[in-house]
Amino acid sequence: MTTRKRKTFDPSLKLEVVRMIKEQGLSIQNVSESMDIGQTGRFQIPSATLG
Repeated sequence: MTTRKRKTFDPSLKLEVVRMIKEQGLSIQNVSESMDIGQTGRFQIPSATLG
């Protein structure tokens, strides 16, 4: 059985995702799909960040 390496997400990528959500009004799902982040790879964004 082959073990896959877990993806890591750079803090700058996370900031870009938040910026896209806040400035462009996109959903977390739309942004994650456009940036090739799978459903299990979606990270939690604190609601205060999106506030």
